[in-house]
Amino acid sequence: MSLEIFDIKATVKSKNNASKYWANHNFIYKLSSNILSEKILELKDNFKNILLITSDKNEALEKIKLLSFNKLLVNSPYEKLHEKISSKKIKFISQPFEDMSLTKQKFDFLICNLSLHRINNVKSFVEKLFSLLSKNGLLICIYFGGKSLNELRQSLISSDEKIRNGSFQRIIPFIDMIDASNIFQSVGFKEIVCDSSELKIKYKKFNDLLVDIKGMGESNSLIERNKGLMTRSFLNLTEFFYKKRFSDNNNNIIASCELISMVMWKN
Repeated sequence: MSLEIFDIKATVKSKNNASKYWANHNFIYKLSSNILSEKILELKDNFKNILLITSDKNEALEKIKLLSFNKLLVNSPYEKLHEKISSKKIKFISQPFEDMSLTKQKFDFLICNLSLHRINNVKSFVEKLFSLLSKNGLLICIYFGGKSLNELRQSLISSDEKIRNGSFQRIIPFIDMIDASNIFQSVGFKEIVCDSSELKIKYKKFNDLLVDIKGMGESNSLIERNKGLMTRSFLNLTEFFYKKRFSDNNNNIIASCELISMVMWKN
């Protein structure tokens, strides 16, 4: 029995709420879709059945639609991000990532796009991905890596320790590349190739970073999160620590985002 750390309902609510102003905050997802595009251009371009498991809107889908395929199935629990995308060759379903009832279907190409970081039982989820692939099937997994939001994490911890003499886990834990690779390998995937792209995003205002996180639907959804609102004094102190430790010569604060891409096969 796995320990559940994510409040799935809270995650879905946060993501669906973000759909209204998605285009104002989706730059990370655009970058991720470009990475995906580079990966698929290196591969064969003729697939029978493709499964896209995704946490974005249509950024990844637009890249995949350029491939030659018979059928494309898009799965996401975030329904408000995926309105009216079904067509003759493309079908959308809304199922929780950890409860996909697709066992009778097999796919020769599977894309897991920016979803791995919100999974409670990662090993079980990866086993599910393995079972969904046909023999010699291809999997591309892109996810937020362990360096993501490290500056914000440290600044929040410092504020908690200063005010409360302790700290809360206000930023979700991310999976580093080695741990993820070991999990996929243990399940049976072969020829795993990993790449990491670390982005350094600059903000003039600390609040703009928080607005972007909320606007991407990536707010803290841990079950054990502190559900109280952050006070202005707490946020001001966090901004003080952030600027003191993680700003450039132009007084911009720096926010890290690590995008890890993994390409592998089921032999």
